[in-house]
Amino acid sequence: MSHETKVPVLASNQVDISITPLAETAERLKVVDFIIYSNTSVCMFGLSSNPKFTAAKSVDDLNKPGVTIAYYTGGGEEGWVKERFPKAHLRGVAGSGVAPVEEVMAKRADAAPINRVPWVAMGRKLKQLAVLPKDNNCQNSNEKAAPVGMAIDMAARRRNGIGAQAQGERGARRQDDEIKRASPGRHMEFDFSVIGDHARFLAYGIAITIALSVVSGLTSIVSGFGVAMLRLYGPRWLKPVVVLYIDSMRAIPVLVVIVWTFFALPIVAGLTMPPFAAALLALTIHLAAYAAEIVRAGIESVRPGQTRAALTLGMSRRQVLRRIILPQAIVRMLPAFGSLLSITIKDTAIASVIAVPELMRQSETVAGQSFQPIEVYTFAMLVYFLLLFPVTRGVDRFYRSVAHLGRS
Repeated sequence: MSHETKVPVLASNQVDISITPLAETAERLKVVDFIIYSNTSVCMFGLSSNPKFTAAKSVDDLNKPGVTIAYYTGGGEEGWVKERFPKAHLRGVAGSGVAPVEEVMAKRADAAPINRVPWVAMGRKLKQLAVLPKDNNCQNSNEKAAPVGMAIDMAARRRNGIGAQAQGERGARRQDDEIKRASPGRHMEFDFSVIGDHARFLAYGIAITIALSVVSGLTSIVSGFGVAMLRLYGPRWLKPVVVLYIDSMRAIPVLVVIVWTFFALPIVAGLTMPPFAAALLALTIHLAAYAAEIVRAGIESVRPGQTRAALTLGMSRRQVLRRIILPQAIVRMLPAFGSLLSITIKDTAIASVIAVPELMRQSETVAGQSFQPIEVYTFAMLVYFLLLFPVTRGVDRFYRSVAHLGRS
């Protein structure tokens, strides 16, 4: 499971124990308990070729304007980074535990935190990285020194006979209250006040979802129209290239295209983009292939006899396309374009993996902070329905009103 879901699955009684290093925080102690078995601290790493990082003699030197610090949203270092580097530009990323590494490698960030233990292996593997503090390869770091343990669902522990002795006096004091809160006969209570508490935060995500959907939908249809024209009327030598592009995009998952555009493109081509622009480009490239096939099918559905008759009357091929074929073909394309727009809105949720602050990304953040995933994701599901249902019904109603124009 992803890092940000480790505590919510415990709080919702899906699992009993999370056997994974997890930092103890006041928020997490409200819903789960810990068995402390070790201590940890943090290092800051960056490219050895980055003058902003190599000029720093200590971690304190990174806390200044002009330095970008990347951190894993939902990770244990998030709160520490915000407190430790108030003057630096902070860049939260999501998707996987190695996301900050990709930010540094792609030169979108100058430094990022990492636990001192995994740093040893990563530093050995990626020779182009340097670390702070430098003493003993950062193994003596006192940055964010904190206890680490396993997160435990206290009530489930009693039901399954896991002894309280391992937790000590704190577990014994809290155990009775936890059992009352999560007893088998107790119905789960829903508290949707979390939505109101984070209304502006979630509203911003909805606005980004709508903006990304509208812009990527328009760019995909326009690009798809151009690709279809090249396939149908372009030079013969270009058609195999267009067909290869269309078939490739239809064979590759949109998630792969988004991740590659954001993480790999800066390394391969040196082109660095913010998350929104990367998501827009990836969605356009991917969805334009489907739009091209819709346009091609619509144009080819018009009977060729009409083209021949128009040419006989002295029309040019451009006039035939503009005045005879497209007016009928566009009407026939409407149902397919409605489906494509629905897919576009839903695919924007995948942009959360590169930290685009759309609805799903904001919902993940709220769920991770409040430990109320059911309420938050139910709200997100309802919003997506309210966005999609009017679109699909509206396109269908409009098509029925103009369907007679596409008949021949």
